[in-house]
Amino acid sequence: ADLLARGRLLYTPDTLSLGVGWSSPLSPLTLTVDTRYMRWSEAPDPALVLDLDVGGELVDSLGLGEVIDFASGASAFPQLYDSWSIHLGGEYWYTPHVALRSGYGFRQSPVPAQTSVTNYVDIDSHTVSAGIGLSWPDPLNLDDTPVMFDVTMAYSVMPTQTTLKETPDDPVGSYQAGGGIFSISGSLRHDF
Repeated sequence: ADLLARGRLLYTPDTLSLGVGWSSPLSPLTLTVDTRYMRWSEAPDPALVLDLDVGGELVDSLGLGEVIDFASGASAFPQLYDSWSIHLGGEYWYTPHVALRSGYGFRQSPVPAQTSVTNYVDIDSHTVSAGIGLSWPDPLNLDDTPVMFDVTMAYSVMPTQTTLKETPDDPVGSYQAGGGIFSISGSLRHDF
């Protein structure tokens, strides 16, 4: 028996990034903007391909040689689009030990409308974030670099998108997708 399994997961597209920032020694404010162009159109099909070929004298004599064989059919993976995203950020040092931060990001989905047999659900997203950074001298006096503590909250909105299937007998049928994701993160850092 021969078993062939192949596939590709966790694809990362070629990405072109461009960003600029502005800060001044006379101002406690830093502003940044960056954009990314991602070549999702080069993404391979992530479906698992599985082929099984069973043979041998006993299996063939029972007439099961071709009955047990299995081969994956052609995949219906949709052609993805190249996409882009933009990110804006700001940081303001309220005091020498307290930084206030905020940001906005937009990410375009690379997935086309899923009107046929596939259901890769992905929607453009808008994200807003806010955070605070605290800095204080090394309490152990090991070196001159400060200890940093950061907390960030973010909310991502995916506007509701309606997908209408081409055929009324589609097993999944037409659907709507959308929603929001709230996240919070923190970090403690000491550079040395």
